[in-house]
Amino acid sequence: MLGHNHALFSVAAWCAVSASPLVGDLDVSGVAVGALVSAGAALLPDVDHPSASVARSLPPLTVWVARLVSAVGGGHRGITHSLVGAVLFVALVAVTPWRAWSAVVCGVSVSVVPTVVGGVCVALAVRAVWKKSPGLVQWAVCLVGAVVCGVWSGAWMGVALICGWVSHIVADSVTVAGVPLVWPLRPRPLVDTPLWRRSGCFALPVLGKAGSGVEYGVVSVLVVAAVAWRAWMMVA
Repeated sequence: MLGHNHALFSVAAWCAVSASPLVGDLDVSGVAVGALVSAGAALLPDVDHPSASVARSLPPLTVWVARLVSAVGGGHRGITHSLVGAVLFVALVAVTPWRAWSAVVCGVSVSVVPTVVGGVCVALAVRAVWKKSPGLVQWAVCLVGAVVCGVWSGAWMGVALICGWVSHIVADSVTVAGVPLVWPLRPRPLVDTPLWRRSGCFALPVLGKAGSGVEYGVVSVLVVAAVAWRAWMMVA
């Protein structure tokens, strides 16, 4: 799935998750900021691809990180697209000291970790939809996003991050290329099939190839329906 569709797909997923007991009662600002964080987090698994949108989001820092992850994780669609990677990411989110450090800015108490993480995610989300955004603009977006997330962050932050990451793996699994779910193992079938590829990836390719018309259509319908449903839930 293409980067901007990953972001939109995660927004649809967040609309559902944000209405669940996992998050609790959120107001409009919480749902909106959470959608931005989830959209940005949905690009994180592609940090194993030095040419992906996430690698060009905050240059040169994200370029260096992408090259490192690609080298360590075995290239694109390696550990970051596997069950192992998902478990490690969830564990990282779980042990992160979200409220350990805080600072008072203009009379407002701001938690440092959500501010930094949120700023990065907002920059990733903008890069997903504005692929030619200049590097300086991206850093400015990161700063603004950090302020927004610092003020409006809550216990939902970790859930939004996990929602974005998991939605990425789910979205890629329904394209032709599939995902290496059991990485570091790469079991290869005797015969290449749509469900089990010679690359060792598994797929349920209902969306066809990445960037297909079906992908655009399904994602568009999902995000419009999910946003409309979430808005109705909040006013009903």
